[in-house]
Amino acid sequence: MEDLAQSTPTQAEYAERAELARAELTSALGSAPSPEAEAKARALLERLGGAAHSPRAAA
Repeated sequence: MEDLAQSTPTQAEYAERAELARAELTSALGSAPSPEAEAKARALLERLGGAAHSPRAAA
């Protein structure tokens, strides 16, 4: 359990990663993603992550 806790990023680490991702997208695309685009991407990632843990994904 301790290993899991140590390997799970903190909220601050997640925020730092998000900022780095925004900076990379801004550099690649020439503009920052809109809040709406970020929300859509976040929802997609959550659905994909949930699908990996659903019983149907294992079948």
